[in-house]
Amino acid sequence: PATFREESWVDRNIPQPEGVIRERIYKGIEPSSTVGIVYSGKVLWSVEESFLLDALGEVLSIRLRERVREEEGGTYDVGVSTTLSRYPEGEYRVFISFGCAPERARELADIVYEEIEKLKENPPEEIYITKVREQRSEERRVGKECRSRWSPYH
Repeated sequence: PATFREESWVDRNIPQPEGVIRERIYKGIEPSSTVGIVYSGKVLWSVEESFLLDALGEVLSIRLRERVREEEGGTYDVGVSTTLSRYPEGEYRVFISFGCAPERARELADIVYEEIEKLKENPPEEIYITKVREQRSEERRVGKECRSRWSPYH
């Protein structure tokens, strides 16, 4: 930033893998599994699409926590992150990950796929929309408090 030079991005033309890819990587000596599931594809970028993808990720996170963690007792936490890239071309990515016992990896991954299919077939239930609204409202409130603490004008 100190040079005030003009910069821009460069398209490295790195293609995303297509189809279903299953890889097993063995590392360490303890029996433990980390499951990672990625969905990606092309999309027209917009602020609205970015907002909706984030909200969908939050709904999926809540549903997976309920099913995989609370109902099945299969993991301590399920992480869901979403990204909507604008450049070099519109692309979305949904990344789901969780740790579990190796013997439960397939079973719990199948639950994730089942929950995703449910979301593809039907919109989220109102209870999940309400939970996401409440989470976002709380995040805004906390953010506002943090900003006011650091502001020299309060």
